[in-house]
Amino acid sequence: MKNLEELEAEKKSASQKDTVEVILRPYQNSIIKSVKESQGSVLIEAPTGSGKSVVASEIAKNEILKGGKVLIVAPKIILLEQLQETFHKLDPQIIHGKRNYDETHSVFISTLQTAHKHKLGFEPTMIMVDEVHFGFSGKMIAKLLKGFTGRLIGLSATPYDQNSKLIEGFDTHINEFDLKYMLKNKYLVRPKCYAPVKVDLSNIKVQAGDYNQSELDKAFNNFESITQLVENTKGLIENQKSTLTFCINISHANAVATAFNDAGIPTKAIHSKLSKEEQNSIMKEYKSGKVKMLANPMMLTTGFDDPATDCIVLARATKSQNLYRQMVGRGLRLFENKTHAKIIDCAGVVDNLGLPTESQKIDDKPLSKHMTCCSSCKSTDIYKGKDENGNLVRICADCGNSEEVKRQGCECKSCGLVNDSSARFITKNKSLYLECTDCSHHTLISSISRTKELGEVFSENKIKELQEKYAIGYIRHLYYEQRSIDLPFGEDVSRHIRAFLIYISENPSDFVHLKSIDNIRNNYKPFYTSRIDDLEATGSWSWERDGRLFSLEFEAKLFGTNTGDIKQQLNVIQDPVEALKLINRLLSSKGKVTLSEEQTRTLLLQLKMTNMEHAEVMCTKRLKDIYHNNESIGDILKFIPMMESVMN
Repeated sequence: MKNLEELEAEKKSASQKDTVEVILRPYQNSIIKSVKESQGSVLIEAPTGSGKSVVASEIAKNEILKGGKVLIVAPKIILLEQLQETFHKLDPQIIHGKRNYDETHSVFISTLQTAHKHKLGFEPTMIMVDEVHFGFSGKMIAKLLKGFTGRLIGLSATPYDQNSKLIEGFDTHINEFDLKYMLKNKYLVRPKCYAPVKVDLSNIKVQAGDYNQSELDKAFNNFESITQLVENTKGLIENQKSTLTFCINISHANAVATAFNDAGIPTKAIHSKLSKEEQNSIMKEYKSGKVKMLANPMMLTTGFDDPATDCIVLARATKSQNLYRQMVGRGLRLFENKTHAKIIDCAGVVDNLGLPTESQKIDDKPLSKHMTCCSSCKSTDIYKGKDENGNLVRICADCGNSEEVKRQGCECKSCGLVNDSSARFITKNKSLYLECTDCSHHTLISSISRTKELGEVFSENKIKELQEKYAIGYIRHLYYEQRSIDLPFGEDVSRHIRAFLIYISENPSDFVHLKSIDNIRNNYKPFYTSRIDDLEATGSWSWERDGRLFSLEFEAKLFGTNTGDIKQQLNVIQDPVEALKLINRLLSSKGKVTLSEEQTRTLLLQLKMTNMEHAEVMCTKRLKDIYHNNESIGDILKFIPMMESVMN
């Protein structure tokens, strides 16, 4: 029983709340208006922290003003008190256990478990289901709604099933105010994701759409894993005000709390086995700052509201996008001097499900991390680059079709931030780099290195195809369209074509989107820019102005500077395969015969099968001698057999 002082304090607090007018945000007014104007049942989707309860209160008030009765249903007991607080101005009646309530009243709050089997004693004209994604397809909801003829209103930050499909049963879905909208308009703080702990989840079984809990427990609820968790997150957590850590189960939460306490971060585990008094006491310590971190086994994914929380640690893996967004959402509410929330992923969640700012994705089948073939022409020659807006894309080397890479964030190797789609990608030395939005550090994206991927996609045969296509197109252009150059071409034209072939071999991906020679001459920036001075000439057709793809200076650079660089590389290289690649490029630039792919395979087989010591070193030296002495490159195939015969 509450004493007189407690009752008076509650009365005074309620009175003070009634005097504070709630000013609705523009998007909240828009949602309320949409519900008024729509017909039938309505599903309201809005992020955690966007004030869905305020919207619900206004919708309920409008229904009461029309003479209706509203039943508000919560999926968990823990939400009852929160809903009672939200709807306090409407003086709601609580339906729970043996508690008496006034059936003539206008607003009622109950748990789903109670409401579906309780004889209410009244007929609601509106049923509002909070956190509607919990069990909406189950028997309890079906029983509650059986024979119901009023309006159904569902509210959730994540109204999706385990396959990320929108839950069914509503006539209207209001979802235009998503997380990106809230962040852009500064109604929530931006999440900054870090992934300091890399995990392997490949051996964890999946049951009912999520990882098997007992297997997760075995893999991560042990001394080594928890020590790694603490060591890799302590530095990121120390400067944060309040942190929530989501764990696998109660045992894991207790172990994590102990480990962080030992590391000097005041932490307590909070879970369902604690009494209500113990839970309230821990929450008071957390909100006062006495406890810096709460470790919990999913208890605080709903019904938790502490705007000061500015750090979320994901210490448990999940395949559920709903659960992921519910966890992250606990840290995004506005608070004084709070500029962002740190999301520290120690369970592969960001890698598996993408950044929390990305849209919910339908996931009937697990999405492959790589586009295995082009959706347009079905080619498997795919590489990664960037589009004109700087977005990361996968590009087909055959038809030029590109598809944006949306799911994965990219981690900065300097500050550890997992950058979202707002990050800038740049190319340097034919490699793709991330420019971090936080520290501007340039990180080579090793898994999407253009040097590596272009080498795999643009094989020697692929480059030859491109060279033939564009060289023949260029010759046709000169002979048939210009009609100012006769066959056989002079040395200056032949040299220019050879330089063009060198350029194609060094920049094959640039020619994926270039279709015609006219387009290359007039719109391809490297060529067009090099000819700017030539274009100023006037008069009739000339080779320098109208025939050349690029200027004499550019041509000289291809034969001179680039060749010099390759020779310099050749001098220091010790690997026969790499030496052969460079020599082939040098020979090709001079129009000489190169070692074919078949001959190259023969050489590699010889090296693999020989028992000679230091065969690769000797072969590399012989390759260099062949090139410098202007011998036939094919002679390298005689070297290993000859040396074996001498040594035997």
